[in-house]
This record gives sequence, structure tokens and C-alpha cells, in this order.
Amino acid sequence: MKPVLIVWVNQVVVVLLLSLGLGFAKVIDAVSSVIEVERFRDAAQGIAMTTLRAVVGDLTLNDVLAKRDQINQVLRIKMDEVTARWGVKVTMVEIREIQPPRDVQDAMTRQMSAERTRRAVVTEANGKREAAIMVAEGEKQAAILKAEGGGRRKS
Repeated sequence: MKPVLIVWVNQVVVVLLLSLGLGFAKVIDAVSSVIEVERFRDAAQGIAMTTLRAVVGDLTLNDVLAKRDQINQVLRIKMDEVTARWGVKVTMVEIREIQPPRDVQDAMTRQMSAERTRRAVVTEANGKREAAIMVAEGEKQAAILKAEGGGRRKS
């Protein structure tokens, strides 16, 4: 079973699915890994959840969604500090999934759609502006050529 952490971020409940799969930690000192801690996996999972709650609690929802790799790195470093006393090296920690509530997901979808629409409008406006400038430059050049040609008579 994967550990699930439910935290409040910016007054929003967020569900985080954390993975501490096999191969993500390596026993460095077998004796310490047995004597210093009972049931390493459970203890590591508890440390991960506590640390994750502390790390995520200091971030905005946008940062939680955008900075998953940084959160994973901070989590791995902090867990490794604790598990080193147990003779275990944490090699990787990964937040597998972040699930904001449905209404937040809907709001995020609307926000992304609005941003795409805004970029499309800006791109279209820039294209129209550049086209108007090119037309004006062409008309100016045509007027100059006409004026120069109109002042000279063919002999």
C-alpha cells in the first residue's frame, strides 16, 4: 500500500501519493539497520510523511504542483539525514501523484484555458500590427517611387 498524505495548502486540502518503493534505500550498515530501528520501512515511511508535511506546508499550491522535483530532493536529503543513523542510505524519494480537490482542478483547467486564449489573442494582435507596419512601409515606398518617377520625364 502506498502512503497517502492529506495536507492543507493555501486553505485547500491536497492529497499526495508518496512512493518509497524497493530499491529507493540501501542498507549501508546491516547491524545498525536492525538494532537502531524497528521495521525500517515503516519508520522511513513515517519520517517521509512528517517531513513531506513540513516541506509542503511552507509552499503555495502552485509551488507544490510546479516544484515536485525540488520537493523530492529536499525530502530525500532530510530523510537521508535521519536514516543515516540507522545504517541506511535513502537513494530516491518520489511524490508519485498530487491530487488537488475537483473544484481546484476545474479552476486550474479554466486558468490554463484562459492563459492559452490570452496568448492566442496577443499573437494575433502582434501579427496584425506587423502586417499593418509592412503595408504602411510598402505604401510609403510606393509613394516615394511614384514621386521620384513623376518628377522625371522620359526623353
